[in-house]
This record gives sequence, C-alpha cells and structure tokens, in this order.
Amino acid sequence: MVSTRSKDGIMNEPEAGPSMPTTNNLNLAAILEGQAKMQQELWEPFTLEHYAEDTDPDEHLKVYVTHVALYTYEDVVFYKAFPTSLKGPALEWFTSLPPYSIDCFDTLSNLFTTHFARSRPHKATPLSLLSVKQKKDETLRAFIDCFDKAALQMANLTQEMILQCLTLTLKPGPFVDNIYLKPSASMHELKLCATNYIRMEEMKALHIRFCTDYMPSALKIDKPPSQLDSRPREPKPPRFFRYAPLSIPRSRLLDEALQADLIPLPRKTLNPPNVDMTKYCKYHRNNGHTTNECKAL
Repeated sequence: MVSTRSKDGIMNEPEAGPSMPTTNNLNLAAILEGQAKMQQELWEPFTLEHYAEDTDPDEHLKVYVTHVALYTYEDVVFYKAFPTSLKGPALEWFTSLPPYSIDCFDTLSNLFTTHFARSRPHKATPLSLLSVKQKKDETLRAFIDCFDKAALQMANLTQEMILQCLTLTLKPGPFVDNIYLKPSASMHELKLCATNYIRMEEMKALHIRFCTDYMPSALKIDKPPSQLDSRPREPKPPRFFRYAPLSIPRSRLLDEALQADLIPLPRKTLNPPNVDMTKYCKYHRNNGHTTNECKAL
C-alpha cells in the first residue's frame, strides 16, 4: 500500500495495492492442498460385496467397519456411507427407516443386525464337534484338516476342549495310542507329533502302491472269489454217470451213516419256492423231495 500527499499538504489514506502472500500463507496452502490430494487418493469406492439379506449380517458389518477404518474413524462417515454397501431388500429396509432415527453408527448397527438376524448361520456347539469322526479309510492329514475347519466355526473353544474332542474322534491306531501315552499340552504340540505319523502313513501307502505295481503277477494276492464274480454258480454235474444199484433204501443208509458218524449233515436251508410240501428229505431237512429221491445221497 502507498501513501500520497495532496496539494494542500494533507496526507491521504494509503491506496490499496496488490497484496503479496506471506510465507505462512504459502505453507498452509501447500499443506491443505496435499491433504486434499491424499484424501482423494486414499478414499476409493467400496470393493466389498454388497449385502442383500441372505448372508450373515454380523460378517458384513465386520467387513464394512474394517474397510471404512482404513480411511477414517469419524462416526458420521460410518453411518452415512453404510447404505452404499447395501442392495436389494437390505437397501429397501434402510430407506424405509423413519427420518432422524439414526443418531450414531451403533444405533444403525443394532437395527441392522436385529432386522436381519434370521440370516445368521447356525452356530455349532462343542458337542457337534464330536460328530466329526475319522472314517475308517480316511488319512490322518485329511481328518486333521477337516477337524480344524469345524473347530474354527465354533466360538469359545479352549485348547483343552479341542484336544479332548480330537482324541475322542480319532480312529484306533498308533497315533491315538501315543496321545494316551504322552498327552499334548496344546494343539500346536499335537500337530507337531502328528506330522511324524502323517509322514509314516503316507510313506507306507506309497510303499504298498509301489510293491503292488511292480510285483510279478504270480506273486500278487488274488482277490476274494466274492469280488471276482458275483454271478450265481451253476450246480456241478455228477462225478459219475453210473452207480452200483442199492439193495436197501437211501433213507436207511442215511440213518446208519448218521449213527456211525460217517457223514455230517449239511446246513439246513429254507424250502425252495413252489415245492411239494408232502415230500421231506431227512438229509437236507427241508421239503421238495424225499430222502430216497435225494440226488446228493
């Protein structure tokens, strides 16, 4: 600003000229511009999945809070940005709330979880962990993985409860015998012990498969007859076609042979369908033919 003097010698008010920014103003402007740019770079559109109504509301709330907390802790931002994470019936529910009914994010959270409580999954109990039993042909590695996944879905489980449930659900074998002999103090210690048994189990299976693949065919163990052919067998033909004629009835021969313990009686079977019930065989002890007509005798 510049002061001037009039013709009468009186000092006039200084004239307003262009003001130069000070150093403090320059620093403040740079700081504000940097913060605005940083905020614009950090605040990106939500990438979390939008909630409808068919999933766990508690899980969606945890994911939402974790995401927003990366940018700000302002409560007003939490509840004003919340509808951007909703869709479908959930968004319709939010828009139907009475005006001025939300005063903080805690209020909105309680209303949200209460309204969609029916979508919460069924919480497993420690008793249901006992139903996760090791199958007869299930490997130790596969069972421990399955048991861990089931235990993660249960809340308030102590190390002692997990160890007891795991011990009770293992199939009998060397590993469970070692647990009874040397109880583990934690799951970490038990898994370290299980590592050796898993390695032994896998190496044993590999050895058996190797021996089976490279064993000569003559030395391979044959399968049981029941696995080879399940078709019904035809009756064997008679060994001879001509026999010496009997001088006494077969029923009498059978009685004498049984008294002398010369032949055992076969296992008693049920009568074949549509047989003559008036005929009875003492040897087979069923109906259909007489003792004298018995082909087996």
